[in-house]
Amino acid sequence: MNLREHEWDEAKHPRAQAGGASGGEFVSAGETAARAFESSVSGKSTEYAQAFDRHGNPLLAQREGKTSGKDKAVFFTSDDIVRMVHKDALFSHNHPAGTSLSKEDMDLALLLNVKEMRAVAGAKVFIARRSGEKWGFGGGTVYDAYNKHANALKSAYTDRASLTDAVMRAVAKELRFDYIVKERAN
Repeated sequence: MNLREHEWDEAKHPRAQAGGASGGEFVSAGETAARAFESSVSGKSTEYAQAFDRHGNPLLAQREGKTSGKDKAVFFTSDDIVRMVHKDALFSHNHPAGTSLSKEDMDLALLLNVKEMRAVAGAKVFIARRSGEKWGFGGGTVYDAYNKHANALKSAYTDRASLTDAVMRAVAKELRFDYIVKERAN
């Protein structure tokens, strides 16, 4: 194939490149859409959620959570689940309390088989990412590992945000998935 005859048309292959023209981290269209969503919901007192396919298309109408007392959660219909399941989606939501991913977040990641489960809390984005076609463990395993590490670590941390981050780091190491904490781009 002669590359001069078949020029790369960036408009036909949407993506973003962090770091400008000199290079940097490759960012997929799905991640670009997730980052824009995260910027719009970070700092809100109500939890919001959205899922994106790898091309950055939203998989459902943005969901606003119900907030009552300490419980903050977003609820989905069975139709929502069908639209999101097994699409290598990026699922993102905000955590108004400033915490990392929860065991319920990871349970949803397993149910949907999303590529990434993301939670934005202030200036940070907490990301759990599977490396293969599936996560490789079940929901009960996540709950058991999360509870075990939360019990072991709770006396070492005075704030919930630091504790949930430490617990997720331990769970990811035990269950062998990627756990990343990024500073949110403005």
